[in-house]
Amino acid sequence: MHLQLTKVRSGQSIKRYARLVQSYRRADGMPAQKVLANLGELDDQEVANMRTALAASRKGRAVVLSEPAARNWPVRVERNLAYLDIAFALEFWRRWELSELLTRLLGKTREQVSPADVIAALVLQRCVSPGSKLSAGRWFPRTALPELLGIEPTQFNNSRVHRVLGHLDRIDETLQEVLSQWVQHRDGAFAALFVDVTDAWFEGRGPDLARRGRTKEGLRNRHKIGILLLCNERGYPLRWKVLPGDLKDPPAMKALVGDLSGVKWTAAVPVVFDRAMGGRQAVAQLCASGLTYLTAARRPEIEGYTDQLPTGSLDDITPAHDADEKAEKHAQMLAATRLVAAGMQRASDTLLIQDFGICEREFAVDAADDDGGQVDAASLSGGAAWLHKARQFREQLDAKVFRTQSEIAKSLGISRARITQIMSLLRLDDGLQDDVLTGRYQPPPDHKLRKIAMMTGRAAQKKGARRAGRCRSEDARTEAQEKAEGQRQDPLGCLLQPPNVCGPAHHREPAALSAGHLHRRPEPPPQAWNTGS
Repeated sequence: MHLQLTKVRSGQSIKRYARLVQSYRRADGMPAQKVLANLGELDDQEVANMRTALAASRKGRAVVLSEPAARNWPVRVERNLAYLDIAFALEFWRRWELSELLTRLLGKTREQVSPADVIAALVLQRCVSPGSKLSAGRWFPRTALPELLGIEPTQFNNSRVHRVLGHLDRIDETLQEVLSQWVQHRDGAFAALFVDVTDAWFEGRGPDLARRGRTKEGLRNRHKIGILLLCNERGYPLRWKVLPGDLKDPPAMKALVGDLSGVKWTAAVPVVFDRAMGGRQAVAQLCASGLTYLTAARRPEIEGYTDQLPTGSLDDITPAHDADEKAEKHAQMLAATRLVAAGMQRASDTLLIQDFGICEREFAVDAADDDGGQVDAASLSGGAAWLHKARQFREQLDAKVFRTQSEIAKSLGISRARITQIMSLLRLDDGLQDDVLTGRYQPPPDHKLRKIAMMTGRAAQKKGARRAGRCRSEDARTEAQEKAEGQRQDPLGCLLQPPNVCGPAHHREPAALSAGHLHRRPEPPPQAWNTGS
């Protein structure tokens, strides 16, 4: 290896360029030279320095330049690496010593790259550039993480990512047990805990737990999964669970309540649930669990806590048809005026509130009362909700509340033909009606349920119900009824109940519960079952 100089004449001036070359012999034995580097234009001092350095390297000596030549070497930017946001997130990760925690839980593996570092990279990607696991392999080399974590870009590939995620899934339960202690050790005891269920949807079919349905953000016909999350007051996750996409919120939360019962770090810490746990059976389970909790009463449950809700002043107000906006607005203003006069306070143009103080209610849950035959209208969906309405309409006709179906249609602001469609659901066999309402069958849409009702004979109707919504096993019937506690909007609730009225949001476990009124704690439903598509 030696320095080769080339002179180039440019007008009146002569420029000298240097390059580093190496001599070798070709396959045919002829001598040749290979250019290792083009050094550009050098002055005499720089040429002398390079020759001295090459001579010293042949003898294995070091060279020190006493007076380095001034030279502005050209700088070429090859690529920009994302650094600042990643460095900040990585420092936060390291302060929590999460890599050490994961390494201890994972134990020894045969991986050449630490699985904890791969997990750290995936977490950072989720924080600064959310994307798929496949996109993580393309994102990683464009960041400073290869230098910060000491991982070669080629070592961070899709195969390694999936292997590490398999290791992480293996320690999932252990990680959730240890994480709560880990957070308490750093930040002290929890001030409050919060429980909620969200969902995530996929462009394709998604995993095995994905089910078609409507997402919480209102998107229809998407393959989605549910995610149950328990966080502390700072938003740090302590418990999580991936759920089937068609599993409703109440059974998922009830299963979590069963898991938290008796856990030391939940003692005397208020656990906040949303309205999904405001049903009678859900509150009874919360009372029996020993947890300190806060939830909100669902609309059908308000009358079970107080009879002071001033809805009697609204009895003579007839709901307007949806198409008549002027009449509807007038009815709402009239209802609001009467409720304010009855003692409610106006929080906004569409919200009225009233403080009922502390309300007490006894909950007795035993084998005969564990949703045995009772149907929570707010929990029903699809054709089951309309079947329940049809039964209500039949009771109103029998009690002479309405003389004809036309009067029902007029009072609700819907067409007479629609009432006929709803009432046709009563052609179903009585036993089959109970099965649909109690959740033995996955409730089909009402148009499919009407077709089943038109079939002749119980056997034919039962066969149609099996096809429309797969029958659950007898062993899962109780869990299916618990699952029916889902938080669904009543299809006609806005017409049958006074709008925009908030009831009490606090529950207090009465002293009678400790005296034996609560005979047994209901078994929590399973966190997942295959309900079919």
